[in-house]
Amino acid sequence: MSNRSISNKTALLIKSDKLAKTLHQFRAEHTDGLSQRDHDMLVGAIKRDGCSMLTSLLNYKSFEEYPFEFAVAFVWYIELTDGLDMPSLKVIDNWGHFGDELRSTIIQCVFESSHALNFFESLCFIMTLNISEEQKKKLSISLESLFMDYYNLIVNIDNSISELEKQKYEELKRLLRIDYSTIEVEVNGTSEISDSLETTLNELESLVGLNEIKNEVKSLINFVKVNQLRKSKGLPLVSLSLHSVFYGPPGTGKTTIARLISKAFKNLGFLKKGHLVETDRSQLVAGYVGQTAIKTKEVLDRALDGVLFIDEAYSLNSKDDYGKEAIDTILKYMEDNRDRLIVIVAGYENEMSEFINSNTGLKSRFNKYFHFPNYSGSELLEILINIISKNKFAIAEDAKNKLLYTISDAIFAEGKQFGNARYIRNLYEQIIQNQFMRISQMQYVEEEHLSEITIEDLP
Repeated sequence: MSNRSISNKTALLIKSDKLAKTLHQFRAEHTDGLSQRDHDMLVGAIKRDGCSMLTSLLNYKSFEEYPFEFAVAFVWYIELTDGLDMPSLKVIDNWGHFGDELRSTIIQCVFESSHALNFFESLCFIMTLNISEEQKKKLSISLESLFMDYYNLIVNIDNSISELEKQKYEELKRLLRIDYSTIEVEVNGTSEISDSLETTLNELESLVGLNEIKNEVKSLINFVKVNQLRKSKGLPLVSLSLHSVFYGPPGTGKTTIARLISKAFKNLGFLKKGHLVETDRSQLVAGYVGQTAIKTKEVLDRALDGVLFIDEAYSLNSKDDYGKEAIDTILKYMEDNRDRLIVIVAGYENEMSEFINSNTGLKSRFNKYFHFPNYSGSELLEILINIISKNKFAIAEDAKNKLLYTISDAIFAEGKQFGNARYIRNLYEQIIQNQFMRISQMQYVEEEHLSEITIEDLP
């Protein structure tokens, strides 16, 4: 069983009841006006997405390890499909006490509806419905809220959520803010985000700070670009290991840069899929010798034709045999799939240096190093102001000045543990909560008040 604890089962039941009511409300408001075919296809897409968010995005693959999480996933499943003659809350309440046959049926239903994060399929399908643009917009917004409520429920089941899961939650929120007009809907129902190399490079340039990193990434992209041109002309390729070490404190853009590299290499035709798979020790190492290799290979298989990003990779450099088994498996896979996989390992500078130097195989395969420095106070303020502007808020000048002092104090107080951009995201959320509280207490609210951030809103 998992070391995760469900401290209050009643709270879980209440959350599940809230999810069920939210799903019923969504169906009542948005599916009654659809044809039966459209209704069935939309519900099917949402059903797949729901279970997938749990079992794929958070990598909850073991039913025995995460029984309550699977129970909540199954609530999603039966509320959307009416696929089992049993109230959803009874599933949660009796979880673990079912007979073997019914238990197997439930587990199978969850696994069969858990493929990958197909959120875009649902959105793209909405765009094909024969309804007005206003209805499509309303439906998309409601679907976003539904997914966010669901995912928020899952990640708050207890307080032991890992840093990697928090990052994936933030990534999901970023995905939900994408301009859906850029998504191309194909006749066969599949979807793909079109992102040119120029767009990727523009996104790279738009990042605050990281000037040296940007230059190194552009140099790497240019190398691959020229090599691909040589390949197209029948000339021999110039060999260069693209496996990289990203070292630096948390929140300095390592995952963002890895994602841009993967997109650029796909645009250049170097990687077939160009997707980014994030992982850490917990997803690579098993509890028994021999099982780690199997678990690690599953992650590597998912990353094939893309980029594997291993956060806090130095945690594999432990005294037990499990970490060594994972490293050996990764090195062999890198050797056997030279043209189909790029591995990026990341973490603090000193720990990563010790990690790479601990193994001759690692040292020989990772020869590109990217140093991610802490952001300066002014850079972090710029990041915060950009977030505020993108969300249609305006901040007063005196508030900006105070924020610079607030950020500088946090950098000094937290030292090595300072979260950089993660701290800024948390700060932004605190500011907005304060602003909403202030607005709610106003007797007369004008439109400009809703977007105005004043010095009173700062924590």
